[in-house]
Amino acid sequence: MRRLFGTIGLPYLTVLAVVYFFYSNLTVAIAAGLGTIIMIAGIIRGFRQRHYYRETVAAGCSVLAAALIIFLYWNIIYQPVIDNYSDKEISVHGYICDEIITTDKLTIVPVQTETINGEPYRTKLSATFYYDGDWKPFDVVNGRLTTCREISDSQISKGYFLQAIQDEHTVLHSTGEHHFSVLQYAVALRGWIKQQLSTLLSRDSADLCRAVFLGDKMALNRNARYDFSRTGTTYLIVVSGLHLSILCGIVAALCRSIRKRRVLTMLIMLGVIVVFSALTGFTRSVIRAGIMLILTHCGGILRRKYDSLNAMGAAAFLLSVGNPFVVGDGGVLFSFAATLGIVSWARKIDRLLYRMLRIEWIPNKMFRAFLHAVLNLFCVSLSASLWVLPLSMIAFQRISPLVVVISCLTSPLTFLMMVGILLVLALSLIPFAGALTTWATVALEGVCRLYLMVNHRFAVIPFASVKSDRAFLIVWVIFSAVLVCVGYLIHAGKRYVLSAAVLSLCVLTAGWSLTALLDPHSTELMIFSSGNGAMVAVGRDNNLSLLAASGAPSKVTSAIDELYTHGDTIDNLIVPNRTNYAANIETLGEYFHIHQSLVNGAFVNTVPVTDAYPIADGTVFSLRLNSVTTEEVLCCEEVVYQYLTISGKTVLFMPHGGDGEKLPEAYRTADIIIMDFVCQHPEKLSCHELIYTGTANNRLRDHMGVLQGIADEVTLLTTGEKIITI
Repeated sequence: MRRLFGTIGLPYLTVLAVVYFFYSNLTVAIAAGLGTIIMIAGIIRGFRQRHYYRETVAAGCSVLAAALIIFLYWNIIYQPVIDNYSDKEISVHGYICDEIITTDKLTIVPVQTETINGEPYRTKLSATFYYDGDWKPFDVVNGRLTTCREISDSQISKGYFLQAIQDEHTVLHSTGEHHFSVLQYAVALRGWIKQQLSTLLSRDSADLCRAVFLGDKMALNRNARYDFSRTGTTYLIVVSGLHLSILCGIVAALCRSIRKRRVLTMLIMLGVIVVFSALTGFTRSVIRAGIMLILTHCGGILRRKYDSLNAMGAAAFLLSVGNPFVVGDGGVLFSFAATLGIVSWARKIDRLLYRMLRIEWIPNKMFRAFLHAVLNLFCVSLSASLWVLPLSMIAFQRISPLVVVISCLTSPLTFLMMVGILLVLALSLIPFAGALTTWATVALEGVCRLYLMVNHRFAVIPFASVKSDRAFLIVWVIFSAVLVCVGYLIHAGKRYVLSAAVLSLCVLTAGWSLTALLDPHSTELMIFSSGNGAMVAVGRDNNLSLLAASGAPSKVTSAIDELYTHGDTIDNLIVPNRTNYAANIETLGEYFHIHQSLVNGAFVNTVPVTDAYPIADGTVFSLRLNSVTTEEVLCCEEVVYQYLTISGKTVLFMPHGGDGEKLPEAYRTADIIIMDFVCQHPEKLSCHELIYTGTANNRLRDHMGVLQGIADEVTLLTTGEKIITI
């Protein structure tokens, strides 16, 4: 059978992803039915002696198996843990099972449990500890934890089904035994690399090298992370097959002298792959690339022809066979989509453009080779970007039109950076090599600064990032996908490809033009929550005002990206108090020009805002936020309430510390009420929709009945964002 692993693995992974993200009994039934139909169709083709009937039967079996496996995994392994232990206080005894993630204010500890509530039960949970002091060495977690269901898809993909919060009775201690595993050695090596880079390079350059080489993107400062997000090049700091391929390419070049000893070369490559995978925390995109590279060398030893699709299918199957929730990790899907695009299209586009540009007519051999290398880089970036585009639209509701150009510029710099990091680290181990280390460090510093400069220059371009929730973009992607499918079916030639590309561009241009002409210029009410606060904004065209500026620092980047669609100026910034609504003011000041700041008079001296206008207690005044939005600001007993009227709709922002009884009666009724903490006397309020952005604590649970009584609809926005178009 041709491409056995490709036929099994790729459909298997695709169905797992679809069923996981749209999970329901109906979705499972549809997937299982589709697999059964494909399998029966293959059997019928076999009886009729048609071609590819074996492949059809194998694909049908893989689709059916994927639907059944994720259904069983969901109901037998995942759901029982959620039902039995989520939103409860549990007693845990377990061990550290992965790398500990530490930030300025908290530490995230992955724990493999041995007992829960005194009974043997093995599962994984991610525990968050808030601690200001220095951590002592520990490898055991023993005590009570409070669990909740809020956990990211990437954590679920690693098998962590519960998120636990620190309890005062939790004990962290060490057994005193030191049994070093590959992961522990890798953690120690990561620490040494971080120390060397921080010692030799400037802070920004060292942070960039840590992000690119180790995948530690949180090492970057906010400005750099924002630039990567805007330009769509975040995948360059998410360690993937690109980095491993560069590393293996360098090692292969050094092993040319022993290239005839294929077994020895394969063992060296295997060691490099294992060490680098452990160094990056066994990132699944790296494991995918490692499996493909291992199959490449094994094929050479066994004298078997290497097939990229077959290797991808084998990697997909091996990654997901033990944990079907692996598809919850967006990096896995982006890695496979980009690689599939490169395998399917890069060479074909390269050949087409090579002939169209008549590069073979250039007499100078070196210049011709240089142009071909640039063209090949462009084709690889274009192929990967086009295949990742639909996933970006679904996952982030945003696309970066310039990502192909930026990738062509930064990919060579990524290669130079990887070479420079390896060279600097190697020289730092050699005694009496101080001069060489200095020159290598200077060169690496220059590459890093150039990399950051290029990324920043493109990030500030107005259309570097475009929202993809527009209908015309969805129509364009579907139309382009249909053209591609038709091209494959008719074995299209050069004319069809060029015509399809022009037609696709025309549809995109027409859709953008019609949307620009017919757009009603609506107002957006943007609500960003981190579970412990809220950032609330009102935007219309180039007008932007903020009612509060709170939330976790990790959420600031996505919020800024959304706010930036309305320009780089904040017309009005209102700060209701210091504790809950001023956490992100300094960060916002780095990206936006704040025209006017209004601060609660009780906290005007403690909030980091210059030239702030104090909101005095007992005052009421109005602000004109834009042509259709009026805001009334009320300060009652040092609590600032905000009541908006947007195109006839009313919105009440009830801040932390608010009291429904003390609020004037004229402002107690609104179409939308936003609160991040259940206020005093909530029964005095009335609304159509209540949006709660705080934590799911006991106070919320105690008052849930009251909130449901005063609102037709209650939305719990404990994490994420909500954008309401009015």
